[in-house]
Amino acid sequence: MRYRARDKLAEAEFFLSELTRNRDDLTKCRYCLSAFVAALRSVTLVLQADLRRKHGSTFDSWWATEAGTLGALPHARALIELRNVTQKEGNRLPQLRLEFADPEIAGASMTAQYDLATGAVTEMSFQLAGEVAPRLLPDEVERMNSKPDLAGALDVMKRCSPQIFEWGTKLLSGVKPKMNLVIDDGGTIISMDDFILALRRHVGARRDIVNAAEARFPISDDEWSG
Repeated sequence: MRYRARDKLAEAEFFLSELTRNRDDLTKCRYCLSAFVAALRSVTLVLQADLRRKHGSTFDSWWATEAGTLGALPHARALIELRNVTQKEGNRLPQLRLEFADPEIAGASMTAQYDLATGAVTEMSFQLAGEVAPRLLPDEVERMNSKPDLAGALDVMKRCSPQIFEWGTKLLSGVKPKMNLVIDDGGTIISMDDFILALRRHVGARRDIVNAAEARFPISDDEWSG
């Protein structure tokens, strides 16, 4: 017989595999991510529910150490926030961040950040000659009766600064952007490759904990029967 937590671990591993397989399809990828973070969080919740009931304070002492190892992992707080947001507010995280670097002007770039659930630009910024131009936020786009997508945001810039509009349009049509993810409201930026590596590390840490729990608190075949 095995712990129920191991089944939740297998569920998290399944959705991480699907996320990785569909990494180039941002819709499928974020759906898999939403399911993954929910399953990942439930691994330790189920483990605690099963073992605290039987082992009480002995389990609590053991768990205090194990929980500390999870909290020390990179992006631990971001994953908790990501799970809470996706479950309670919808898939507004992670956001997609595209950076268009001008190959002809050193240090010049245009950056756009997207809410993938709505397709709206949530932030847009420009860097020219080492100086950061004012950011363009979605409420500014709305006030000027423009669609909150990248083309609409550039249209706003056409009214404010024709020079930036022409430059941004050139980048949009001729430059392949660098893609990153913004995974929390604190603005943590990470590449897809590094994000998947971090998720695998979190799965591995939980696998180690389930293995350790099975060794420390063995169960009998009839323990959960009836």
